[in-house]
Amino acid sequence: MSGGLTFSDTSRKDPYKTFNFRVSFVGKRRIAKAGFSFVSGVKASVELAEITEGGRSDFVHRAIQRVNYEPIVMERGASQDHDLIKVFAGQFDVMQGGMMLTKDDNLAIVKIEQLDRDGKTVVRTTELQGVIVVGYEEPDRDAMSSESFIERITIRFQHVDIK
Repeated sequence: MSGGLTFSDTSRKDPYKTFNFRVSFVGKRRIAKAGFSFVSGVKASVELAEITEGGRSDFVHRAIQRVNYEPIVMERGASQDHDLIKVFAGQFDVMQGGMMLTKDDNLAIVKIEQLDRDGKTVVRTTELQGVIVVGYEEPDRDAMSSESFIERITIRFQHVDIK
């Protein structure tokens, strides 16, 4: 009898290619139709609180204080539509007390679906919840450059669910 883990499926499973993905924005209203050529990965870290016991200097308790998520960057080649800048500019209400307030109906869900090698079958879904677009960027214009015109948005989110 051997100790350790046993695997029910020992057939070879190669990693999925990162270029096969689909992004959709879901909200109370239509947000954008956009194909992206680049989406940065989800990065999360845990912030710990250190708690010392009275009279003991040789031991520290650590408790999870909060989970921090890094912003996600999405890039696409610009086209005739202006959906991305409209999403960024349209998510705010009027100024109230010197501060712009986010419209509740703009807290969206972004679904990033990883596709199988066939380019059709969804094998993994990363769902970003409570999304707010925090940045929009377009490139400098340079008559001497042959680079593509790439739009970029940066989003922040409150929670991630991977299915």
